Amino acid sequence: MKPEWATSIRDQCDKLDVAFFFKQRGGRNKKAAGRELDGTLHDTFRAFSQAGRDLARWHLDYETVEMHDAVLLETPEGEQTMAAVCNRPANTNEGAGRLQSAATFRVTKMKFGRTKDANSKSVNDKSTVIYNDFITLKDIPLEAYEYVVNGKPALEWVMERQSVTTDKDSGIANDANLWATETMGDPKYPLGLFLHVITVSLETMKIVKVLPELEIP
Repeated sequence: MKPEWATSIRDQCDKLDVAFFFKQRGGRNKKAAGRELDGTLHDTFRAFSQAGRDLARWHLDYETVEMHDAVLLETPEGEQTMAAVCNRPANTNEGAGRLQSAATFRVTKMKFGRTKDANSKSVNDKSTVIYNDFITLKDIPLEAYEYVVNGKPALEWVMERQSVTTDKDSGIANDANLWATETMGDPKYPLGLFLHVITVSLETMKIVKVLPELEIP
């Protein structure tokens, strides 16, 4: 392979701000020829290509990835993980089994807990989300809020959408609990979705933060 072929494509990519990947030189002994072009390795495209595959896996399967089980659920029966709640037998009467009832998982509007800042002013505590009168989520990793979609953390989109709202003009109610029970067949769906998205958010930021820097003029 003539080196000028590769350098010409590289230069065109640079002008168009397109990532360029040079695998190796051709010839009978490709490894001996090496992977450098003008003394430089060009792996940017490979890094972004792999990142795209990894991100697709997390985002396409967001409803089935593992829930972030480090978050504790503060319930009338004490602190526990979502896994512990899901593994309990259904029983709507009393005690631990009560956590399997649809009424216990009904959500109207999730909201942040409150705390004091350095100036003793009351501010949102994003490590805590009050799910409803029965359940409060604690120890939410703040790094999860770094993943932003359309100007808002993905977790806050979940909080906004998984709620009960009424359109002012039509009076039509949009109830996330109906989707959970009638379509998904699981009253825990809004809560589980929040925990799924914590995992997706954390994994997304892990991938994005190690991407090579793109030099865009």
